[in-house]
Amino acid sequence: MTRAIAREFFLECNRRMFRDTTPEALAKQFEILRGIRPADKVAMTFESIDNIRRLAKAGIRHRHPDWDEDRVRRAYARMILGRTLFNEVYAVGSATDES
Repeated sequence: MTRAIAREFFLECNRRMFRDTTPEALAKQFEILRGIRPADKVAMTFESIDNIRRLAKAGIRHRHPDWDEDRVRRAYARMILGRTLFNEVYAVGSATDES
């Protein structure tokens, strides 16, 4: 893929994702992001991952308010790992293995 094609693909993805963002605002956002140090970008990535993890666990808690934290953690692990790997890592027949 040439650089121009890759750039156009990237821009089209952004147009679809940021339909509520003006091109000027998006350009400014990219300008700011280009100025961020790589180490800070990595820190932002890990912060996003932590936020997604918390959001996923909050969703599990919302659907199962009676579950304790260990059961929520195992349900999250099963969601991330998939049934097969989860069953290899955790004992088969665990509290979250009913579905």
